[in-house]
Amino acid sequence: MYSNNRWIRLLLMAIFAGIFRVIEIVVISLAIFQFIFEWVRSRPNYTIGHLGEKLGEYMNQIVEFLTYKSDDIPFPFSDLP
Repeated sequence: MYSNNRWIRLLLMAIFAGIFRVIEIVVISLAIFQFIFEWVRSRPNYTIGHLGEKLGEYMNQIVEFLTYKSDDIPFPFSDLP
């Protein structure tokens, strides 16, 4: 789709760099919430941990696209990791 058009790749890279920044804020928020949850309940929340793991995999997919390690366009153009 974009392999012959560098401008489309640049646009996609800008979009995914923005998505990465939003996810970064979400992950930091999850970490704070997880700390509070563990402090109150004396155990971490499994659901938050699993969500953090999946967001980390998605962020990795974005980084691989941004650094040209992969030509696969991240979610929502492909499967969520």
